[in-house]
Amino acid sequence: MRTTPFEYFVVAVALVAIMATASGCKENARLADHEVRAREVQTITAFGHELDQAASPSDVVYVFLKAVLDDYDAGDDQAKREESFDIQLGTLATEKIKEEVSRSNQNEQQILDSFFMAVRRFAPVLGHYRETFREDYETLTSRMLATGSGTHDGATAVVLMNLDHPDPKERPQGNVVAQFDLVRESGYWRIWWVSYNAKSRDWKQVKLNGRSLSDISRQKSSETKP
Repeated sequence: MRTTPFEYFVVAVALVAIMATASGCKENARLADHEVRAREVQTITAFGHELDQAASPSDVVYVFLKAVLDDYDAGDDQAKREESFDIQLGTLATEKIKEEVSRSNQNEQQILDSFFMAVRRFAPVLGHYRETFREDYETLTSRMLATGSGTHDGATAVVLMNLDHPDPKERPQGNVVAQFDLVRESGYWRIWWVSYNAKSRDWKQVKLNGRSLSDISRQKSSETKP
């Protein structure tokens, strides 16, 4: 049975608390005091990539991760944090997230509040592993496995990504696999949920019908090259 977004949300909140304690900082020090807002799904350009309707799920995840890294690197510079968070919002499937996290009896402002409470935790959930995000496009996307396709609104995709523990001594047992759920919204691939895949610490070691996902990924990549 597929884990629901609400179960993901509970796990995400728990992970935030654990990571904040381990790093000696408070969770509310991250993404604090932002204007509660959502962005219309449209083409954005950031970190040398244009996230238009032709952009892949991996492209969207790459830009999101770079924005998360910039958010952390901004420290106490509120203007830079706002700019980074605005890019994060641009990579998200606004309407899908609202649909998943809001309740039927909420008014428009309450729905927006629920949206914001969910998405403001995406960066802290991943933040413990943010040093991985400093890698360049080729290296960072080589950590990813993207599944799913479709050009119609509502089409879905999942990107799995191997993240290294920040302490080399804790690898590989401390590594994790991040999971990004995406949906086609207004013709664009956009992220609607961020979580961890609990089935493995390295998706490349997972086997499907006796073959590793790494081998399958390489085969698909070669088949799509001109």
